[in-house]
Amino acid sequence: MRICVVKATGKIIEMQSDATAGTLIGNAVSAGYFLADIEEQEVTPAAYAAMVAAQPKSANEIVDALIGAVDAFMDGKAQGMGFKDRHSFALRAGIPGSSWHSKALVFGAWMDGINDYCWQAKLDVQAGHRTIPAPEQLISELAPYPL
Repeated sequence: MRICVVKATGKIIEMQSDATAGTLIGNAVSAGYFLADIEEQEVTPAAYAAMVAAQPKSANEIVDALIGAVDAFMDGKAQGMGFKDRHSFALRAGIPGSSWHSKALVFGAWMDGINDYCWQAKLDVQAGHRTIPAPEQLISELAPYPL
């Protein structure tokens, strides 16, 4: 198994299981990489798997992971109250006659505060005022659950 990587970052550009030496270099150069910036390596499947797991995440992947963690956190709180997810609980805030109306108002305000906090955290990261938090770190920073 052969891979082609960017020397400076270790980013995997391509992998082929039966490539001959030089094939991946040629492909990368054809794709616009500079020869001095890349290298081809022969690796075992286990080494390749480890390298893939260690690849840097894209900005979208990081944001998706953080959003997923926060959504799961809020869903878990709603599920603890007997609802399917945060949406089905917060929806009750719009039904004045619902027995859940007042609690749903509190839940919705809490959920909105979390969204505001996460938006500000994103702006702070983009401005260089803080580092990208791990999902667990971000959740630990959120307002306590009020119900």
